[in-house]
Amino acid sequence: MGLTPDEEIKRKEIVDWALKQDGTLVRDGNSISAERLFLANSVIIWCIKKMRDEELKPAEAQGYVFFMKKYILGALDLFWESGILYVSAVDE
Repeated sequence: MGLTPDEEIKRKEIVDWALKQDGTLVRDGNSISAERLFLANSVIIWCIKKMRDEELKPAEAQGYVFFMKKYILGALDLFWESGILYVSAVDE
């Protein structure tokens, strides 16, 4: 099931913020990579659907959005594994 119009508006607001951050889109010649945006978008959609199904409280979703924003900014690493979102510190 897709997102409702209101949910899509919420998702788009976060994606619009992400697009304004350095490093979200990486240009290589004629190619554009948006790996961070793709993963962040998946986190947003997952949170919205979990809240809709009442499996995630809004305050908990805020935590995921916080991690997603830190990921976009390059301060954290995120990855999905078997449907579970993992958060780790960025190796420097």
